[in-house]
Formats: sequence, structure tokens, C-alpha cells
Amino acid sequence: MPKEASNHFGDKLVPFTKAVALSNPDASFEEMTDLPPEIRNALICCHGELTPKFKYIEEMRKIREQTRKH
Repeated sequence: MPKEASNHFGDKLVPFTKAVALSNPDASFEEMTDLPPEIRNALICCHGELTPKFKYIEEMRKIREQTRKH
């Protein structure tokens, strides 16, 4: 099962490899408009910062830390 899942994931990722390879790694997230939306929407962080779609994670971390302190 794990091998089949890995193969399936790889097969789905292959069509995006050229676009990712040709993208500018120094560009800001906002400038990465040349990436396919499937890849851009899946980016959790860029240059050490959470992307806008995943900013909620920072709030979740704060809540978790506050809960631990109490």
C-alpha cells in the first residue's frame, strides 16, 4: 500500500515539475504567479514565513501555548 501511494503521488506531481524547476526561488510568494495554482495553493511556507492561506497556524500555536501555561 505505501509503495502504491508513493507511486500515485509521484505520478500526480510529475506534470508540475517543469514549472517548479523553472520558477524563481528568490521570488516572494506574491510574485510566484507563474506557479500552477495546484502548487501555489499547496505552499505552506515561503522564505520561512507561513503563506496567507496558512496564517491560521500561527493563531493555533498561540492558543496551544496559552493552554499549556494554564
